[in-house]
Amino acid sequence: NYPDENSCEQALDGPCMRRFQHGRKDSYHYALFGYALGAPSWSMGVNLTSVVDSGASVTFNTTTDPRFSSTNPTGVVPRDTVGGNGRVTVSNAVSNSNLNGTFYVTSATATSFTIQNTNLASSTHGTYTLSTDPNLSVASGQAGTISGASDVGGEDTAVTLASWGPDGQSANVQAGVFMHELGHSLALVHGGFYYDTPGSYVPTIEANCKPNYQSVMNYLFTVDLLGPDQTLDYSEESLTTLNENSLPGGVTTTTGFPTAYSTTSWFAPSAPGGVGTAATAHCDGSPILSTDPQPTMYRLSGIVNPISPAWASHQDITFNGALDSSLRGYNDWAKIDLRQIGAAGSLSTAGGPLARFNLGPLARFNLGPLARFNLGPLARFNLGPGHGDVTRETANLVTRPPMDLKAAVLSSPISIKLSWTSPTFGQIGAYNIYRGVDSDPGTKPYATVTGTPPDTFFVDTKKISCGHTYSYFVTAVLAGTSQESVPSKTVTVNKCTVVR
Repeated sequence: NYPDENSCEQALDGPCMRRFQHGRKDSYHYALFGYALGAPSWSMGVNLTSVVDSGASVTFNTTTDPRFSSTNPTGVVPRDTVGGNGRVTVSNAVSNSNLNGTFYVTSATATSFTIQNTNLASSTHGTYTLSTDPNLSVASGQAGTISGASDVGGEDTAVTLASWGPDGQSANVQAGVFMHELGHSLALVHGGFYYDTPGSYVPTIEANCKPNYQSVMNYLFTVDLLGPDQTLDYSEESLTTLNENSLPGGVTTTTGFPTAYSTTSWFAPSAPGGVGTAATAHCDGSPILSTDPQPTMYRLSGIVNPISPAWASHQDITFNGALDSSLRGYNDWAKIDLRQIGAAGSLSTAGGPLARFNLGPLARFNLGPLARFNLGPLARFNLGPGHGDVTRETANLVTRPPMDLKAAVLSSPISIKLSWTSPTFGQIGAYNIYRGVDSDPGTKPYATVTGTPPDTFFVDTKKISCGHTYSYFVTAVLAGTSQESVPSKTVTVNKCTVVR
């Protein structure tokens, strides 16, 4: 009830009341910026495949998780009392409340871990399933790197980028993640809500990472933003439908007008020139499976129409492990819902009674565990990889290539100077220079630029002479790894035009 905190504390003529007007709960959206989100690492039906108890022992079987290392795939170790990853917290077990609590891990394998719970010895349940315990979730003792969480159609948003370190410190990343999370509270999701059945509240939610959905709600653009100028925006139009079984030559609009942004991104089974490191997980962060139609995929970017490098039919361009026959465009700005559809949920994203919204007699939303929607007894949807929104590991599934590569011929002595712009995202430890001469394309690094950060230019002085054609492209290498980007565009110098 005072204009600022100091005035409130120094007030002499009345109590200092820190409050909002009552009506703001129904009209304001609130955003909390923090370090890390207290979200479960595993949830039933997503990356927690089964839970079985036998006496006082309970074993949790999981899928592999790209967030954790190959030497410790589940991210937990037996009874680690220092690092925190020797404990797990179980919540939302409804068929046997004795399973809820915090416990030490007694053993762990690549895809399972076991706890001891003496309270279960007298109330053995057997097997817990999605039907008996739909919201069962488990959190490890270590916080992850989830970028944030929001009440879909509600009022609260958390943005937790501090745990990303330097990756979370750029203005583009902070703006993109904030607008992404705000979009959730305005009833937007990663692939669009499509109400295909007239009169029904049950939506169809399509794949994340669609090239024809130009929006920061799409994981392809959340941290990289849109178009060659890296613009912060929701989707401004509904682009034409794509079918991965029969892909057209490009992405177009239904109106015939140009797309809002001239470039997009997609996944392909090979990298240009055979250079680059494949994605380490699906686009949404879920693990790659042996049953995927194309388990080795590279993220490419280019103009919208025609797509270049060209894609082919039966290509998993969204890299979600399936060939989707319907990838529809979606107009975010036309579908934003500014109403407060629901009250505040639980920012722990662990579900439970605080994370439920009532949207009428037929529709009930459940945001736990981890952004899972329940719209009636038969409909359940998963909006992410099972552990909240985009993580730092998901954002770094691939290394982005350098941009705007240019070449100029210098004199005294004659040499060729290359310059480029840093990638849209990621901490770069080195740039590899590839040089081709005449008909030799140059398939191995010709030179490497290092530094902290490395320079974004290189001067080639080796055996430069008139009468030859020199071609160059540059790749980026993620700091602390051998993960290399696909090539930048190629520049060619085929005459001795000197820039003084």
